[in-house]
Order: sequence, then C-alpha cells, then structure tokens
Amino acid sequence: MKTSLAELVHSKSIGAIEYVIEQSGPDHDKRFMAKVRVGEEFFGNGEGKSKKEAEQHAAASAYTEINNLRP
Repeated sequence: MKTSLAELVHSKSIGAIEYVIEQSGPDHDKRFMAKVRVGEEFFGNGEGKSKKEAEQHAAASAYTEINNLRP
C-alpha cells in the first residue's frame, strides 16, 4: 500500500511523504502509531505491533483520504 500511496501522491504533485512514528508500551509489548505527512498536512493514522505494520495501516488510510481530495 505504501507504493500505491507514493504513486497517488506523485500523480497529484502534492509533496513528499514522511511517516511520523510514535511508540508506547513496555519493551516486551510495544505499540506503534503512524501518521502520514505530505507536505505540511497529515493524512491517515495507523497502529500496529511493528513500525512497518503501523506504516502500512497509515498508508491505506491516507490513500483513501488523499484519493477523495479534489484534483
């Protein structure tokens, strides 16, 4: 999904993608929260037991939000 998001953002020429990650919980049970920043705006949220999982969920959410924006 991260690749699809990158292609969509590129086609709309709205800026570069950055994943902002926060973590919580003890070392043996970490939770990661991710948000997608494109330019100065944030899109999508994702959560997971790994950074990769959180980024994938955030990318899917961001894809839907950005795809629904006007061209």
